Amino acid sequence: MEFHPQVKNGENDVSKFAFRGAFEDAAVREYIESYFRGDLKPYFKSEPIYKEREGDVRILVHDDFEQVVYDPTVNVLVEFVTNVGECAWSEE
Repeated sequence: MEFHPQVKNGENDVSKFAFRGAFEDAAVREYIESYFRGDLKPYFKSEPIYKEREGDVRILVHDDFEQVVYDPTVNVLVEFVTNVGECAWSEE
């Protein structure tokens, strides 16, 4: 079983942390304790890092976005693209 509890940190910061496994007392208790120990990392729905490139064009995902975009040794231009069907409502 997998679900993503949301935790509010501060005024506006809300993070999701994936819980995977059986929904049992011991597993839930360990999950909560690992959150307070700082062992859990926020969950982001993202694809794995792309290894292939087309010339100088690189597809970025959550796990490599900051490393690439904020690298002070290179100039980067980011183009954000989404599926047209998902944002067709904005054309109205």
